[in-house]
Amino acid sequence: MKQDESSLKKLHSFSELGKADGFVFAPFCITEDTPAVLFDSPIRRVTELDYDNILREVMYNGNCCVLNERLKPYNGKLYDRKSYEEDFNCFKAAIREKRIDKAVLSRSLVLKDDNKKNVIRMFLKACENNSDSYIVLISSDQTGVWLVATPEVLLERCGNVFHTIALAGTMDKRLVISDNESKAIGKISDIDISCWSNKNIWEQQYVSSYIKKRLSYFFSEIEELGPKTVSAGNVVHLRSDFFAEVDSIARISPGDIVRQLHPTPAVCGVPAGESYSLINSKEHNDRRYYSGFCGVVDTDGDSHLFVTLRCMEIFSDCYKLYAGGGILAESNMEEEWRETELKMKTMMDCI
Repeated sequence: MKQDESSLKKLHSFSELGKADGFVFAPFCITEDTPAVLFDSPIRRVTELDYDNILREVMYNGNCCVLNERLKPYNGKLYDRKSYEEDFNCFKAAIREKRIDKAVLSRSLVLKDDNKKNVIRMFLKACENNSDSYIVLISSDQTGVWLVATPEVLLERCGNVFHTIALAGTMDKRLVISDNESKAIGKISDIDISCWSNKNIWEQQYVSSYIKKRLSYFFSEIEELGPKTVSAGNVVHLRSDFFAEVDSIARISPGDIVRQLHPTPAVCGVPAGESYSLINSKEHNDRRYYSGFCGVVDTDGDSHLFVTLRCMEIFSDCYKLYAGGGILAESNMEEEWRETELKMKTMMDCI
C-alpha cells in the first residue's frame, strides 16, 4: 500500500471510525503517540501484474524501492525473557484470583541489523510465503514502517453481509502435517477438533462466545460455521466464521461494530474490560500498533478490516517483531514462549 502523507488523518477515538472512508491503521490502545490513522487517498492494491513488475524492479534496480527516508533508528526499550516471566506470573495470578479467565500476553524481539533495508523485497517475500494471509506494508511519519501478514479478519462487509471470525489456538504446522500424514488425513481443514488440546479449544471458544454476544447487539440472526483447523504461515489455528445479513435499508456502520468487537479475546482477554486494564497497566511490552487493526473502511460500500498480527516495525538499525499468546489457567510458560517464537518466524522469514 502506497499513500500520500498529506492524506493522513489522526483519529483520537474509535468513535471517529466510519465517519470517513479510507485505509485505517489503528493501535491496540489509542494514545497520543499511537493514534489511529486514516489514509483517505486512493489505495494501491498489488495485483499479480503489479507483483511481477515490482519484483522485476527490485531484482534489477533494488535501491529505488528502499524506503530509507522513513526508517529511523530504534530508541525504545528492549523486552527480555525476565520481563516475559514477570508478565506471565502476573497474568496467571490474576487468573488464580478469578479476576479474569484469560488474558493475551504479548512480547517483542529486537533484531539488530545496520545493513541497508529493502522493504519492498520484504513485502514481496511476505506475499510469497503467506498466501493465506492479508499482507500490508504501511509507511508514514506518524506510524513508522510496518510489515503485516495477518490471518485474522476483524470485520468484513460485502453488500448487506457482514463477516468476522474467531481465530485462536496455535500448533506448529510441521508437527500437525507429520502427525496427520501418518493418519492419512489429506487436508489441514479435515483435521478433527479432537486433535487439539483442551487449552486451545477453550481459548477459541472464549473468542467465539464473545463475538456472538457482541454481534447480537446488531443482528437477530447469526450464522456460525466451524470450528475448523486452518493454516496461517508456519502455524495452524482453530477458526469459526460468523455471517450476518442486514436489510438494505438498515444503516449499520462498520465503525459501530468494530467498536464492539475490538479488542477481541484473541488479542485481549476475558472479561474484556478487566483483561484490557491488566494489559495496559502491567504488560511490559509496548504493543503500539500490534494487535490493533488495519484495512479498508467504506461507510457505504465494502469494508475489509484485519487484526494486526504477525507483524514487525522496521527501523534503520533493527527490526522489532511482535507476537502474543492467550494465557489460561492451564498455560505453561515454556510452551507459551515457544508459541510466540513460532509466530515470530513469519516475519523472520521475510528478512
